[in-house]
Amino acid sequence: MENNIQITHDSKSGHHLIKDHPVLLHCNHFNIELQNTILLPEYINGFDIQYNAAAETAYNMLSGYLPGPPSDAGETLSLAGELYAAMGLGRIDFSEVSANGGDVVSGASHYLVGWQIRFGTFEKEAQVFTRGYIAGALSFVFGSPFSVDVTRESHTLRYTATPVDQADYFEMLNKEPDTEPPIVEPDFPSYNIELPCQDITREMLKSLPRSASNGLIEAFGVYLTYLPAEYYGKIAFRFEKELDKTGGLKGLARPLLVESGHICGFNTFGGIMTSDVWKTLVQPLLNTAEDWVYGIVSVINALGWGHWHIKELKPGERLELHVYNSTEALSHRKYFGMADTAKCYTAEGAAAAIMNLIYKGDIMSEPELNKEFYNSVFRSHNAFHSHESKCVAKGDPYCVFEFTNR
Repeated sequence: MENNIQITHDSKSGHHLIKDHPVLLHCNHFNIELQNTILLPEYINGFDIQYNAAAETAYNMLSGYLPGPPSDAGETLSLAGELYAAMGLGRIDFSEVSANGGDVVSGASHYLVGWQIRFGTFEKEAQVFTRGYIAGALSFVFGSPFSVDVTRESHTLRYTATPVDQADYFEMLNKEPDTEPPIVEPDFPSYNIELPCQDITREMLKSLPRSASNGLIEAFGVYLTYLPAEYYGKIAFRFEKELDKTGGLKGLARPLLVESGHICGFNTFGGIMTSDVWKTLVQPLLNTAEDWVYGIVSVINALGWGHWHIKELKPGERLELHVYNSTEALSHRKYFGMADTAKCYTAEGAAAAIMNLIYKGDIMSEPELNKEFYNSVFRSHNAFHSHESKCVAKGDPYCVFEFTNR
């Protein structure tokens, strides 16, 4: 079953878009790590943080397609299912649900597969995105709040939606963003190397995977999603705010979210640099370890994360990246206002993986990307240290990341 949802690339911002909604290419390892990081602390309600953000995101995505009240409930809910599949989340069937509630059935689920790969179990809380997404879609169609529970029946997930009198997410719907931060179209740098970096980006954009008939995206040895930047931003920064309030001091969330970025970079960049696509399109052009750095940054520019430019590279010692239109920084500006500290935690952690994989882990030799290898590279005393010195969330024109050998 094919879907008709188009994911386009905007060359000015460096973002992937579904309609006007920026979506980011991420893997199951990052999605599950981030999800579990937010669910784990017992002293905050991490489930509600993610459920509410998913509901708001579903509602806003449908609003982008249908700016007015939906005229046909069935068609609108079918659209919600197609959006879900296009994002690589699996398949959900809304045909058994109405304004009085009912069941939404799924035969494939990114979060179920990802959670089982990581933990080998089924947990209802792990389906929090889908539960919130269904609630938001139903609220858009029927104009009232819903709670959504889930049960597993063999290979099927059954989400039971129930109308409720009130829900926290419902109060947030139709809320205008704080600001609309500017998108910058940067001048692309002329590197003093022979590697055709912009050509690599263009070729990777042509090769990016799309969801299969089951609504999942399997590529580079991982399961991928195009999840909305709105969702990632809301869960990360609401989590940060809740931890800051609970601990009584700022900064508790940063190392946890940066660690999620490390997991992201390790599995996504590592998977790309050992994939058949890389071996076919990129690796024949590479001669040195420095070529590998420029090559993977060129590929990252095809992931929808903004424009990443190498400002300085000292082999094995230092990397400085300038990132334009970082989705994390823009999300903070849009939904939470101006920040007084840098906010691109995922990008900071993920970018550190570039230097660690190439100069510490010898990714060129195609090591097995397992937990033991991760610990030996990322938890060693001489792993690369990362620092975001400028950030659009603070009002800077672009974000600056610096990575140095300890």
